[in-house]
Formats: sequence, structure tokens, C-alpha cells
Amino acid sequence: MGLDFGKSSMGNPAQAGNGLQEKNEIEVVEKYDIVADRQQMNAELVNSKEVDDIVSTIEVYNMDTIVSFGAKAAEEISKASDVVLNSMNMSQLNETSEMLKSLAKIMDQFDINEIKDNPGLFGKLFGNFRKQLDKILAKYHTMGEEVDKIYVQLKGYESEIKQSNKKLDTMFKTNVDYYHELVKYILAGEQACKEIEAYIAQRQQDMENTGDQSIQFELTSLNQALMMLEQRTQDLRTAENVAMQSIPMIKTMEFSNYNLVRKINSAFIVTLPVFKQALAQAILLKRQKIQAESIAELDKKTNEMLLKNAQNTVDVSKMTAKMASGSSIQIETLEKTWATITNGIEETRRIQEDARKKRQEDQVRLEAIKQDFNKQYNVPPVRNKNTEKGRMNDMPINLSKGQKVDLTKKNPGLKKIMAGLGWDVNAFDSGSDFDLDAAAFMLGANGKCPTEKEFIFYGNLKHASESVIHMGDNLTGEGEGDDEQIMIDLSKVPVNIERIAFTVTIYDAEARRQNFGQVSNSYIRLVDESNEMELIHYDLGEDFSIETAVVVGELYRHNGEWKFNAIGSGFQGGLAALCGHYGIEVA
Repeated sequence: MGLDFGKSSMGNPAQAGNGLQEKNEIEVVEKYDIVADRQQMNAELVNSKEVDDIVSTIEVYNMDTIVSFGAKAAEEISKASDVVLNSMNMSQLNETSEMLKSLAKIMDQFDINEIKDNPGLFGKLFGNFRKQLDKILAKYHTMGEEVDKIYVQLKGYESEIKQSNKKLDTMFKTNVDYYHELVKYILAGEQACKEIEAYIAQRQQDMENTGDQSIQFELTSLNQALMMLEQRTQDLRTAENVAMQSIPMIKTMEFSNYNLVRKINSAFIVTLPVFKQALAQAILLKRQKIQAESIAELDKKTNEMLLKNAQNTVDVSKMTAKMASGSSIQIETLEKTWATITNGIEETRRIQEDARKKRQEDQVRLEAIKQDFNKQYNVPPVRNKNTEKGRMNDMPINLSKGQKVDLTKKNPGLKKIMAGLGWDVNAFDSGSDFDLDAAAFMLGANGKCPTEKEFIFYGNLKHASESVIHMGDNLTGEGEGDDEQIMIDLSKVPVNIERIAFTVTIYDAEARRQNFGQVSNSYIRLVDESNEMELIHYDLGEDFSIETAVVVGELYRHNGEWKFNAIGSGFQGGLAALCGHYGIEVA
């Protein structure tokens, strides 16, 4: 165990950071899979010595060590995010875009009609043609000087953009390093909470066995420490979310800079040389055509040949002028820009809605803390005048991911429970109905189903003991309220069953190209069947993307009582993956 429950002196957890090296040149922006990175860290660090060492820095009876737990990592995440936001200066990019527009306007001055034949001028003196040609040459010489000026300015911005990408790369690595450090503290906080819960249960048992009421004061301190550490761990999860948002933001900025450099290089490596070459050839051929016309009467065959070549030259000049006058800004770019803006507006609306729901949930949780405080210090509860039997306020307990709560201990006499599961499918057209299925896995002490008969789903609706009964499959998820319900009689659960896991899977998800990223408003609620009072409500949120199966939560025995754990863990592989996880062989 990483925690020391002895009353030691105050201390601070150790912190560590890694150095970074800058790259000298802009490279192709590499993809970074933050989901895979998080999963790998979980696999490597859970119950590791590194996490255990961090846990050991917490002094259960010293609140300062809990309040400051992971503070430095969270602060560095915030600093890194501020740097990202402050670096999003679009002035340089706007100036570069304006220069590219100016370049396009200069190239638009090229007039193909100036080097075409003018029948009205034929027969005039050769000197008039010479003056016309000199005027054209002077005009295009001036255009060349303006192009060169813009070239110098754009190359300067190209250098600044490269330096900006070096800074972004450094910022990215720094953010990832602090993100890794933050994940370590989150895992350590979760581990420490579990250890405190286990120690509380141990001391509670000691008090019951010995009758030593002085242990109650220690239990009060331990519960306060647990609550503070749970809140602190949740704060660190919020900081983790900020870091997760900053990582793709930095990569997007890097990629945008890379594309801008490519556009500048394209203008001067491809577009302008072709334009200048075509212009020089057109003027040269114009001079040749004027000379040829002055001696046309001397050689008609030569004149016919030159006329044919002149026509080919005009066709090439038209093609070149068309290419040179094209806009640098593609219509596809404008479409993507507008899509980004509309998505940002929708994301902002969703964040505001989530914040509203969070405030409502926090209000309920605060009320639960208040009730627990009243219970600990024997404060008389406020009775609800609208209840028939003088019970406390019947408001359900709203849980968050990873939270556990007593059922039978807080609700004496509770036997029959209804587990209601619900969800909504986002508005889209995949070509197939969205069929979500609820199921229950009855597990032994080893976390596995003793036989396939303990797997309760649409193909096996009732357990032989009648302790768990599935009320039937909803094939579309349409309608209000619970989409599917599972009835549990706690008094009939076989003694070899320690846990009952509730899951939701997507039927034929791979073939239909469906996943839980397309599902919203998912929840589970537990209802006392005797009086239809909702005891527990857990909203899963919208943290899923490619998953096709979710373990929602589970009922489990603890010291002769039944408790509920809000899990909310996703799986890939659908129902088959869940069956394998719980020891059910699938053909």
C-alpha cells in the first residue's frame, strides 16, 4: 500500500520534468494519438512503483499535502495552454495572405491582347510597331520589379513562420511531458482514494468489534481526507482535459504554418518561373512576327509558316494567362473555413449546456455531502412533508464516474430493484437502425460468469433463480424514458454471485459503421420497486468515440451489504469483447 496512515509531519510531493531539444527545420507534422497514449500509460503505471511513490507523499492527516497534491503539474498545464493561446497571432498570416493577393493582381495585369495581331495596324510603318513593342516591354519590366519586391517580403515571413513552428514543436513536447506527469498524479489520486476507503472500512470494523467510540473521530478525519482527495483528483482530471485540448490545437497550428510555407514556395518555384518564361517567349515571338510581316511579300511560303507558328503561340499564351490569373484561394478552403466556424459555435453551445448540467449535478452532490455531515454529527434530518412515512428528501443520488454508494445500508429492507438504462442517438444517417442492447453479467469472486447461464441478455432474458430478469429488447431506442430495463431481486441472488455488471452494446456495430461517439444522454438509474423511488442516477457523459461496448456500472456485495459502483468504461469489439472479458466463450 502506498499511503501511510501514521500521523507524520507535513511534506510536499516530489515533482520532476524533462528537458526538450528544438528542431532546426520544419518537418512534416506527425500525428499524435492521445487516446492510445493514455491507454498505454494506464497499462504501464497502474499499481506501479512510480505511482506508489507519488501516493506515499500524501499524508492522510495533513490536509496541506492533499490540497497541494499535483499542483505543480496542473499549473504547468495551465501555463502551457496560455502560451498556446497567446501565440495564436494571426497578423502575420493575414499580411502574408494579402501579399499573395497582391501578387495575383500584378499577374492579372498581363494582357494577352497586347501581343496579338491588330489588323488595323497592318500596313503601318515598322517604326510604329517598334514603339508599341517598347511600351509593352517597359510595362512588363515594371511588373517584374514589383514581383521581386513582394518576393523579398514573403521570404522574410517564410523565415518567421519556420521559427514559429520550432516554438510550437517545443510547446507541444512540453505540454505532452506535463500531461504525462499529470496522468501519474491522477492515477496516484485514484489509487490513494481506494486505499483510504479500504482503511475506513477496516477502522469501522475495528470500532464495531471493540466498541471503542474514540475511533469515530479518526473515521471523521479519514472521511474528510477522502472527500478532499476525491475533489482534488477531479480537479486534476479537469486539468488533464485542458492539456488534451491543447495538444491537437498545437498540431493544427503547426500544420497550418507548414501549408503556408508550401504555398509561398509553390508561388516562386513553380508559378512565377512558368509565367516569366511564357511572357518572354510571347514577346520574342511578337518581335519575330513583326519582322516577318515586313518581308511577307518576298517569301509567301515563309509568311504562311510564320502565321501558323504565330497561331500556336497565341494558343499557348492564352493558356498561360489563364493559369497565371487564377485565384490563390480555393473555394474548398472557404468551405472548410465556414465548417470550422459553425462547428466551433456548436461546440461552444454544447460546452455551455454541459456546464449547466454540471452545476445541477454539483448542487445534488453538495446536498448529499450536507446530509452525510448531518448524519456524522447527529444533526436531526429535515423531514419532507409530502412523504407518507417521514423519510428524508427522496431526491436520487447523482453519481460521477468512479463513485461508489451504499444501497441496502442506506435503504434498510431494500430487496427488489429496477435498473433502467437509456440513451439517445445523434441526428445522422448511417443507412441502418441504431440498435443498442442492455445486458447483465452475474459474476463470481473471480470476476467471471460461472456459466453462460449467468449472462442475461436479449437471448437469455431470465436467470434460473429469477434474481435477474431482462424486460425485453428495444430494437430502435425510440421513445421517452428508459430504453431497456432489468429487474433484480437481491434476496434471490445466489450466494456464489458477488457482482452484477450492467453493460450496453451496439448490435452489428462494425458492419453498420456505428459507435458510441454517435450516442448521447446515456444513463443508468436504480429504482426501489416497492415504492418506485429513484435511488441512484448516473449520467455517462459523452467521453466515448470509437467504442462499441460500455460497462455502465455494477452492483456488488461488501460486508454483507449491496453497493453500486459507477464505472463508465468503454470497449472495442462489441458484445464479443465483453463476453471474453467476463469468461463467456463466443463461437
